[in-house]
Amino acid sequence: FEALCGYDGTNFTLVGRGVPVRVSGGRVTTNFFSVLGVIPALGRDFQSEDMASPVALISYDFWQRHFAGDISAMGQTLNLSNQLYTVIGVVPPNKSAQGNDSVWIPLRVTEGDARRSQHALAVIGRLKPNISLSRARAEMTTIAERLAREYPESNRGSSVRLAPLREAIVGSARTPLKS
Repeated sequence: FEALCGYDGTNFTLVGRGVPVRVSGGRVTTNFFSVLGVIPALGRDFQSEDMASPVALISYDFWQRHFAGDISAMGQTLNLSNQLYTVIGVVPPNKSAQGNDSVWIPLRVTEGDARRSQHALAVIGRLKPNISLSRARAEMTTIAERLAREYPESNRGSSVRLAPLREAIVGSARTPLKS
């Protein structure tokens, strides 16, 4: 892989901006958007020092809906599930796999979270040039089998599934035919 990033999808409750609203989003590694090739339309992407900072990137639709597209959204505070986050960037339109009204915050892994039995983090990878999906699948299967032997308590029965991102998100759904 050229790069890997992690993602833990979640929902937040946005409070303090009228009626509380449920918004989709996730906790992501700081390289999440760069691995996906997404450059913020406004503001900046996460940086490594943001792992300890209460910052957030918002979707374009979220920016339009909750800030009326006002550039002053940068630096404003969001109360997400009773935690305060500072808006640092806006993801371009149609770049949100999570939904239209989305928020992303840095994924913080504490020592208590780092248990071998935790298998909740989704991983996205960008293949190196000239590496086929079948080759990557074979190598990842070998690694998963080795981990199952080395750590049978936590990895027995676990496997790895590699799929193109579009397939993982939308499955077999395609654009409907128009009459």
